[in-house]
Amino acid sequence: MKRFLPLFILTGLLFGQDVLILKSGESYNGTFIRRLGFSSVVFQVEGENDSTKFPMKDVAMIKTSDGELTYPFKIPTKEKDSSILWAQTDFDTLIMNNGTTYFGEYSKIEREIVYFKPQNTFAFSAISIKQIQSLKLKDGQIIIGEQDWKKKIVLTCCVITVVFFLLILIGGGITTTSSGGGGGGYLIGDTVPIQ
Repeated sequence: MKRFLPLFILTGLLFGQDVLILKSGESYNGTFIRRLGFSSVVFQVEGENDSTKFPMKDVAMIKTSDGELTYPFKIPTKEKDSSILWAQTDFDTLIMNNGTTYFGEYSKIEREIVYFKPQNTFAFSAISIKQIQSLKLKDGQIIIGEQDWKKKIVLTCCVITVVFFLLILIGGGITTTSSGGGGGGYLIGDTVPIQ
């Protein structure tokens, strides 16, 4: 069991980050603390000692560690009404693997290349699909990435279970010898007869 403890801790850390994305395109990893009325939000930026207050008018979205988008507040994120859900921006959202977030216009995907025009630019940029963490359209449709966090947890549990059973089988946990005190087979915990 001691061998699995670091694996469980690592799994917990993978799902433990909130992300604050500003309308300017800046993004911050850390912990969402709370909102202060309708004027601002308090966010603990990773690596800083004090929490920071961000004006609500500058916030594009807050993505919590469970994968739910919490801004705008008190609006269900699974809702299909795009006029409510995406009221904070009229742009598609592109998040790169390094965490950089761009708002702009998605055009198409051709041969592993995404064509995206960031806001305040005049031309579409060709971006390799391997560099993109997620691409979400302004209507809420997900083009690339953002798997459901529950699927990740189920997959992780399945992998751990398979590894556990393989360790038991390979490690000699179950054999079919006729020695032992259990009546025809040897299992972990059986006593060995003294001769």
